[in-house]
Amino acid sequence: MDQSGSTDIALRVTNAYKSFNNKTKIINGLNMTVPQGCIYGLLGPSGCGKTTLLNSIMGTQVLDFGVIDIRVKSKKDIGYMPQALCLDKHLTVDESLMYYGTLYNMSGENIALRSTELCSAFDIDFQKSFIKNLSGGQCRRVSLAISLLHNPKIIVLDEPTVGIDLIISFNIWKYFVSLVKNHDKTIIITTHYIQEAIQADMIGLMRNGRILKETSPQSLLIQQETNSLETAFLKLCQSKEEILVEEVPDISHETSKGPNWFQDNNSDSYLTPHRIRALLKRNYSVISRDFLYTFFMIILPTIQIVISNFSMGNRIEHVNIVISNDEIDISRCSDANFEGCLFNDSYSGTLSCEMFNYLKYLNYDFVEVNNKDDGFNTVNLGEAIAFVHFPHNYTKGLRQHVIRNASYVYESESLVYLHSQNYVFKSQIFYDLHNVLNHVLDNAMTRCSANKKTVKIPMDIKREFGINVESLRDTLIGFIIVICSFYFASVCSASFMLMEKQDGLLSRTRLSGVTILEVIIALVVIQSFVYIFQMSIMIFVTYYIFPNTIEKLSNIYLMSVVFIFTFWVGFLYGVIVAGISRNSTEVMFLTFGYGLSAVMVGGSLWPVESQYSLIQQISYNLPISVAARLINNFVHKTLSIIHPVMLIDYAKLIGHVFVHSAGKTTGSGQDSNQRPCVIT
Repeated sequence: MDQSGSTDIALRVTNAYKSFNNKTKIINGLNMTVPQGCIYGLLGPSGCGKTTLLNSIMGTQVLDFGVIDIRVKSKKDIGYMPQALCLDKHLTVDESLMYYGTLYNMSGENIALRSTELCSAFDIDFQKSFIKNLSGGQCRRVSLAISLLHNPKIIVLDEPTVGIDLIISFNIWKYFVSLVKNHDKTIIITTHYIQEAIQADMIGLMRNGRILKETSPQSLLIQQETNSLETAFLKLCQSKEEILVEEVPDISHETSKGPNWFQDNNSDSYLTPHRIRALLKRNYSVISRDFLYTFFMIILPTIQIVISNFSMGNRIEHVNIVISNDEIDISRCSDANFEGCLFNDSYSGTLSCEMFNYLKYLNYDFVEVNNKDDGFNTVNLGEAIAFVHFPHNYTKGLRQHVIRNASYVYESESLVYLHSQNYVFKSQIFYDLHNVLNHVLDNAMTRCSANKKTVKIPMDIKREFGINVESLRDTLIGFIIVICSFYFASVCSASFMLMEKQDGLLSRTRLSGVTILEVIIALVVIQSFVYIFQMSIMIFVTYYIFPNTIEKLSNIYLMSVVFIFTFWVGFLYGVIVAGISRNSTEVMFLTFGYGLSAVMVGGSLWPVESQYSLIQQISYNLPISVAARLINNFVHKTLSIIHPVMLIDYAKLIGHVFVHSAGKTTGSGQDSNQRPCVIT
């Protein structure tokens, strides 16, 4: 810490410059000296750089050039009230004071004593009220009390009395005077109400990014021969030459110096139990009272998984199939004869009716037409998914085909015309027709002494894994749970962190010594508990309420581990998104866009193996794809956790957690323990 200069100086800013986007400089060669044990009023019109200067002093913004020397040892010696409220609307006044007091490692008794004193001084008689129910002036008094709670040596206040009743404002200034006089505090305060700064010991008159003059209010009034500070300020500005916008000096080989506490190596640089405990308690209170969070993390995923189980991967039933049967009127199929052996010349069965009856048993709806043209037109118009035509000699021709009769003609084959709109429709119809034909032939052969296998395809197909898998939903549902785990985790963490950033809560919390790592740890712990509850509901609905197949029930525990890792990856991705996003719209696009891309290329809509080689490698190793593959291996293949395939995918999933962990600091912004005013 720089100890140069007079020891009775609390703050000194030397040759400070700050601009945004290389445009007009907000701070332009500013020099400022604040003596210890005084009230320093920083006065000036809106836009002159007051708030930017205070943000630079507090380290939340980075000077382009300049030196900031504050005579304190750590952040605990600084109390800061930002211009924005920076209060969590889901906490009460008492909870807000307790939260910040715990962050500063104050005892519960000390927090209670200080809270009582400050609430009395600032007329806060609504300690049990939620912040969201308070007026703007009431919130500013609470924010002011928080900045003074830990009894700091230097107090920086950005317009603390805006929107506050004149009587209460008078009492607040009276309290400031007593702090300086009786407790040797230093207060730096900006205000729109210039006349109230008459109670300050020294004022700095700021315009165009510079301090025009530092003096006592009384001296300024005498010099300008007036009784009004506003008039004195106007006269001073008129007497001064217009401040020109100068170029920043060449600082390419210079190093600027930020606030002193960024250079110390005290305990603020490490994880501390009291800060994590405070964050956990705060997060629990906020999350438990936020209905939108509960809806998004518990209710909406439950609705999604129920809808998915009802609507995805089931058999397609009660769709129209057009039929034309020249062999027999289908109304007579219920009375058709199916007796006799197919190999006997006297066989009189009607196999087209047997096929029709079996398809009807599969819950298809049939529409009868008189000719092929009507059937084709009905399918082409989208009124049916298929057209099946049986010629007049269908049974005879099929029998001749089975007994290898040389008189068999292809004109006796049935005709199947499928709608080209949906591949799933075509796949199911084709599969059902194939099975129906085998079933009909099998039944016909049961009445014969011949071997049934003589009419079957000479190929025995068996499945080593997933024997009980009967529907597409069995393979899709694990992927859906993985998507829900990743998406809802990323959206909630991104929204939470973005809200903290936009509302100033993150900045104010970090100024109390909290690190980004502590913020993330506290949030991931709370959200992990919430997610475990969410995951339990999704698994219960999927595998206990709905009849989804799982080959080995005990693998649910291993599946849960995969879901938790997926949640962590999604959570960390959300933190990164929050850091690089400026608003909720960007958060939505980045989270939803990633989830949608994973669905499109991850193998749920079409096998990854069908993609081009480069895309295939990317798709195959996406965290959602890896997790979904692990789930399906657990559910259907019952592979051991030590199987090489499983170990490789587990390593990939854990690797994604570490990769996203490494990216979290980039997404979260600069850590407050780093020096913010270094030019390289």
